[in-house]
Amino acid sequence: MKNKQVWVLFSFCLLFFTSCVQSINRITWYLQEFLPGWVLIALLLLILYVVANGIFGIGCRDIQTRVARGINYLHRKPIIASYTAKATAIHKLKIIHNNLHQLQDKKQAESLLQEKIRLEGELKRRDLVTVVFGTGSSGKTSLIRVLTGKTIGTVNASMGSTDNCLQYRIHLTKSERGLILIDTPGILESGYQGHIREIKARWEASRADLILIVVDGDLRSQEEDILQSLIALGKRLILVLNKCDLLGEHEEEYLLRELRSKCRKLISPLDIVSASSVSEVPSISASGVSYLQPEIERLTNRITDILLKDGEELIISNVSMQCEYLYEASRWLLNQQRQIDAQKVIEHYMWISVGVIVVSEIPSLELISMAAVNTRMVVEIARLYGVTLDFAIAQALVSSMGHALVSLGILKSGMSLIGSALSLNTPILIISKAVQVVTLAWLTRLIGLSFITYFEQKQEWGEEGIDGVIQYYFDLNKRDRLLKHFLEVSYNRVVEPLKMAQRK
Repeated sequence: MKNKQVWVLFSFCLLFFTSCVQSINRITWYLQEFLPGWVLIALLLLILYVVANGIFGIGCRDIQTRVARGINYLHRKPIIASYTAKATAIHKLKIIHNNLHQLQDKKQAESLLQEKIRLEGELKRRDLVTVVFGTGSSGKTSLIRVLTGKTIGTVNASMGSTDNCLQYRIHLTKSERGLILIDTPGILESGYQGHIREIKARWEASRADLILIVVDGDLRSQEEDILQSLIALGKRLILVLNKCDLLGEHEEEYLLRELRSKCRKLISPLDIVSASSVSEVPSISASGVSYLQPEIERLTNRITDILLKDGEELIISNVSMQCEYLYEASRWLLNQQRQIDAQKVIEHYMWISVGVIVVSEIPSLELISMAAVNTRMVVEIARLYGVTLDFAIAQALVSSMGHALVSLGILKSGMSLIGSALSLNTPILIISKAVQVVTLAWLTRLIGLSFITYFEQKQEWGEEGIDGVIQYYFDLNKRDRLLKHFLEVSYNRVVEPLKMAQRK
């Protein structure tokens, strides 16, 4: 039925097309008697245009609309990305706020709070923070002096002159935003003081929206490494070839080509510019004395262009990255605290649970494995990680852990390991009981550590599952140093009391 409808439609279209052609042919022959050939051709083209526009006009307008929307989206995409990054940063700050209130160390909590307040202010910042970064005496301070039009710092040809990071604000005429320039100490200087100065410079660079890397020649290998490390942080860089007043025109062009070639995978060629920060240096020639003027127009134009096109995105991206670092720091501090508290819980239940064996007859291996996994211990560890664990769920976790101990052979291996260690200095009459009690405490420790991992990973065992986690802690805790420390504590807490009980 469908094929029949298609053929009918095709026949109708063919008939209509044939009729149109015949009609046009008759009209053409008729008009030839009254009109010149060129007028007739022009008329036919006009008719074809009107028909084509009638048929395809709507489609063309639709295509134009879609293209216009696409171009509009591309213009809006950085703005959308900025709003998304800003929303993410605000969300991270809320989590940081919750984390710092859970910290018991008040100094750590206060430090986090101050940094959080600073970042909240940074989200509202309008000025672009630009760090001027480079080797000692590459001309950073002189460049800032020209950019700001102020006499700042001192200039010394032998080494860098900046010991501290100093800030200067300038306003570029084409932009509503301001530019905060930060002069940093020189990098790659020798000695302890040089190392400290470099740490200060790198710290400021890590918090900048834009970095001007100032060089006065070709890049050295150490400078290339620093360049790559800054790009790895997600920073926008402008590479400035400074002191071009000391170079010939061909030498300047050659160095710019070399820099663009070396950095072609790291920095856009547009972001590699030359500058001269000379300040009215006299030049004597046959025509008399003239003064060299600084040449920073290409640099200021590039900064202005970046400020206008990407200023908002650079600020939000930088602050968002700092929020992420602070979030990770707050998580790490909170996890460290939780681990310490959870280890105390494990220590508590290690020695409470030994009573299961001390007051009973010698149990089977399965009873030892189940006794080692204390449901209350799991519930308490969960609470430390902000998880309210239902007792039935905790029992199910306990059961799965007990089966893992037996199926992996950890229970037998643990008893053999502990038995070999205790047999050297434990009386024969209590050796069996001592091995069972100490093994129970040791297994309780392994299992408690496994549950710390489980709750740190948002109640997930990971790719290798519960078996992989318990096996990891078994292998870790049977190492000589850890096992020796555990046995020393166990001897005092288990073997000695058993000896005294035997004497009585």
